[in-house]
Amino acid sequence: MTKVLLFLIKLVQSLMLLSAMAAFGYGAFHLSQAAWWRFAGETVQGQVVEEGMSTERRSNPQASSGRTVTQYETVLVYRPVAQYVAPRDRSRAHFVAATLTLEGREAAAYLKGSTVEVRVDPAAPESAYLPLPAGAYFWPAVGFFAGGAALLVLVAFFYLHEAAFGRDLSAGVSLFRRLRTGHAVGFALLAAALLGGTHYIANGLVAPPPPGAKLNASEALLAGLPFVGPQIAAGMLETAIGSGNRAAIDRYLDAHAESPGRFPLEDEPPRLLQAAVLHRDLATLKRLLALGLRPSDDPLFDARLTAEQMKLPEYAAALREAEGERK
Repeated sequence: MTKVLLFLIKLVQSLMLLSAMAAFGYGAFHLSQAAWWRFAGETVQGQVVEEGMSTERRSNPQASSGRTVTQYETVLVYRPVAQYVAPRDRSRAHFVAATLTLEGREAAAYLKGSTVEVRVDPAAPESAYLPLPAGAYFWPAVGFFAGGAALLVLVAFFYLHEAAFGRDLSAGVSLFRRLRTGHAVGFALLAAALLGGTHYIANGLVAPPPPGAKLNASEALLAGLPFVGPQIAAGMLETAIGSGNRAAIDRYLDAHAESPGRFPLEDEPPRLLQAAVLHRDLATLKRLLALGLRPSDDPLFDARLTAEQMKLPEYAAALREAEGERK
């Protein structure tokens, strides 16, 4: 019984440690990226060419009759794409997408046609970063500080299970009695590997796929992850729809048609059909319907209602036809 309890405690501790590392890594990646481009990049003027508007369904717990009732609301979020011309390469325009989403008043300065600042790598004009308002970095900052604090607490309390079974309690609650040079070095290497891996995957996502392939290495890796792969694949396709990247949209749809198991699409809550309607992409909408995606019965994510509200009869007709096929 004691061994089982110890195993469960260690399992919970490990999951908490991984969660803290993920939060810390997420925050560190975005904050360090913004800081690096702030000092290393060169500022040029760009113009927003795509708002990248999409919807998110969020829970909103409310107290009612002495119990908590969870209600859901649809929130509009934006991931703008800006066009810019680098000072040392004026032969063609380049594009850069925001790495974080905006909403509310923050998005007002990044609507289509707005003039924005873009940070460009002087040595590589195609490499750039779109700075965002401070509010956009709220969750990365929370992840960085809360994740870092959680890591310190977890390291300090990692041996509390020993104290619970008769050992010296001070060994469990004192960070400096338990933390040794090896622990610090191991944590530093693990954090470096996490950040380096995240940076490698993020950079790999913008790389073209090998000749004859539909996906590059990072796309195939993320889409193939167990449990979360379909959601990530759908997110990549939604981002491509939002930015109007026709080449990426066709690649992803071809990859799914060729092998749904290699590039699965998790459309729950339904967002891909909604994204195609919001961005007036009829070709993508018809391909999604042909691949088997169907409109939702949930009025919050009913792409047919959205098409009717936006006065897009062709889109609404295609969705009604697919709805009839499902019934």
